[in-house]
Parts: sequence; structure tokens; C-alpha cells
Amino acid sequence: MNRGSVKNQWMIKFLSFACVIHCLLMPLVWSVFPLLGPFLGNLYIEVGLFFLSVVSGTYIIRMGYCRHQKGITIVLYGLGVMCWGVNLLCELLKVEFLGLEYALLMGSLLVLLSYYFNYRFSQFVLLESYNR
Repeated sequence: MNRGSVKNQWMIKFLSFACVIHCLLMPLVWSVFPLLGPFLGNLYIEVGLFFLSVVSGTYIIRMGYCRHQKGITIVLYGLGVMCWGVNLLCELLKVEFLGLEYALLMGSLLVLLSYYFNYRFSQFVLLESYNR
């Protein structure tokens, strides 16, 4: 491995870990620290985090797909981002309907599932190449 690919792998692992931590801990932060609501509910913060998450996740999924060529990771990630987008759009337009929170939860679960499959498929490819 050259220096660039080692640095690239470190960045992919860091972004994946940061996203998983964010998805798992954010609901706890909302419930335990309600004083952060005005800061975290800021339109610019919310849209910025959304785009940062989508760009980082797309990079991670793309790098894994280039390695393992399994399209299910892209489909799951795309569906998860669409659920996030529906939730964000409804919040921005002040549209409320029953189950809107479930769009956010379903999106997070789909993205986490795509990360899990991406990781497992990538590990399988590494093991396969090691055994050759």
C-alpha cells in the first residue's frame, strides 16, 4: 500500500465511525440536553449537517463499492438519504404529519445498514484477496 491509500483508508474509517456515533448518540443528546435544542435546531446547522453527512457517506459508500461491486449498499444508502431528505424538507416547509419522525429513524437505520453491509463486503473482499 502506498502512503495515499493508507491515508485514504484512515479517512474512510474515521468518517464511518463519526457517522455511526452521530446516528446513535444524537437522539440521546436531544433528550438529555434540551438546552441545545435552539442551537441544533438552527436551519443552517441542520442543512449543513445534512449535506456534510450525505457527502461523507457518499464518499464512504463509493469507496466500498469500488472494492466489492455490491449494489445493495448504494440502494440502501440512497433510500436512507431520501428518507432524511423527506424529513428535512418537511421540517423546512413546516409540514407536519403523523410518522414524520419515523422517516428520520428509518433513514438512519437504512444508512447504518448500508455502512454495515459495505464494511462486511469490503472485509470479505480483503479476506478473499489474502487467501489467493
